Amino acid sequence: MISFVTLFARDVELTAEVYRRLGFDFTQEQHGSGRSHLAATNVGIVLEIYPGDDAVSPGVMIGVDIADLDEVRDKLLRAEIPVLRDIDPASGPRSMIASDPEGRKIFIRSRARYDSSIIYLMRLFYMGCEDGWMCHAAPCLNRTELLRISALPGYS
Repeated sequence: MISFVTLFARDVELTAEVYRRLGFDFTQEQHGSGRSHLAATNVGIVLEIYPGDDAVSPGVMIGVDIADLDEVRDKLLRAEIPVLRDIDPASGPRSMIASDPEGRKIFIRSRARYDSSIIYLMRLFYMGCEDGWMCHAAPCLNRTELLRISALPGYS
């Protein structure tokens, strides 16, 4: 289980502003005699932003689950935060990719993943999973949760 992610940024405040718009609430921290930095806890994972020159991290993508994808998209666009891949309703669960000021990609998806357009896909993927987990479509769903969701009105 990941417990924290540390980012290095040339401009800590500018970088933090992007993550604030995604629901992170930062506080100033310092561990012992270490450098002062910003930290936020979101769903049990700590996100830290330290000042530093080694900011560009090729291949790093941060995933964030949010409640209202459309609202967050509007906030990002109003703030002129780069959206690298916009919401595509035809591609399955609603998601988008934005970029922070240091060039790191942020994969943003809606927590409301249980619309009828993906229940069928989740059922198909579940049929092929040996360990009882939704190993491809939604790894956070086990068989019991899938059956509970499938029993909801409109998901049969």
